[in-house]
Amino acid sequence: MIGGESLFSSGWVPPADYNPYTRIWYTQAVEAGVGQVARSDVYTDAKDQVRMITLSILLPDGKSVLALDIRVGDIQIDWQEGSDVFPGTATVIDRHGEMVLHQQIGQEHILCELEDFTSQDYLKLIGEFEGKRGVFQRQGQKDTYQDYYAVDDDGTFIVTIPQTVITKDATFLFYTQIGLIAIFLVVVLILSVQNYRRSLHGQKSLNCFEALGQTYYCVVLANPAQNSCEIVKLDLKEAAPWRHLKVYTQLVDRMAATAHHSDAADRLRQEFAASELSRLCRCERDRCYLEYQRDFADGER
Repeated sequence: MIGGESLFSSGWVPPADYNPYTRIWYTQAVEAGVGQVARSDVYTDAKDQVRMITLSILLPDGKSVLALDIRVGDIQIDWQEGSDVFPGTATVIDRHGEMVLHQQIGQEHILCELEDFTSQDYLKLIGEFEGKRGVFQRQGQKDTYQDYYAVDDDGTFIVTIPQTVITKDATFLFYTQIGLIAIFLVVVLILSVQNYRRSLHGQKSLNCFEALGQTYYCVVLANPAQNSCEIVKLDLKEAAPWRHLKVYTQLVDRMAATAHHSDAADRLRQEFAASELSRLCRCERDRCYLEYQRDFADGER
């Protein structure tokens, strides 16, 4: 949502009755405030009617929102330490009982029966947990299960291990405890909103990359009113001189210096002047755009 206009990287054109201001990703971003990343609960996408969660951020103009959709089921965790010692499953549930992630741990598939749970089943299970984290023993149809859980205001994380797996070898218990400590650290990173705020720069990069795709080797967040800028993505061999640029006019001058033709350098300074970006923010321009030949270490492109 940029300047009152809905823009979708997929090219989707919403129906006439589509109101972005009522969508959860927009309302939560506005509620969080400028520069704060908001994460939605699981909801049904208006375009594909699939279950989604969305990361969104309110831009400095106080009206535009940049959002990144993630399909439920596409989220995966790369398990490393301990995944071969105690095979099981990992499940993440949001605060309404909707499953965000259900994933196998280790190479061996372990039945845990949680994949067949409804949202009501999950809420009933969470209601039996005591405290923010701990272990809950659950009797299933196929086995007795150990549910190692961590509860957060935004949701619940559960690692499920069948009792038969744990009792195969008593020495596995020691490694289980070590692995669970590592898993709970991951849980804090996944479920804590505070983590998103502390890693805001990384989150900005993620939002920009998903929105813009992998087309561009450089992405810059610019504030023309304050003549400031922040480089959030840079894939250049000669990147070192660029990384610490914070003044927008200096960035434009350095860009112009790489233009292969002098007339392109002049046009670039005009097209991307701070005053032109300010007009763009006020919706007085549709876009600031220029294609030109640039000098790289291996030639011009």
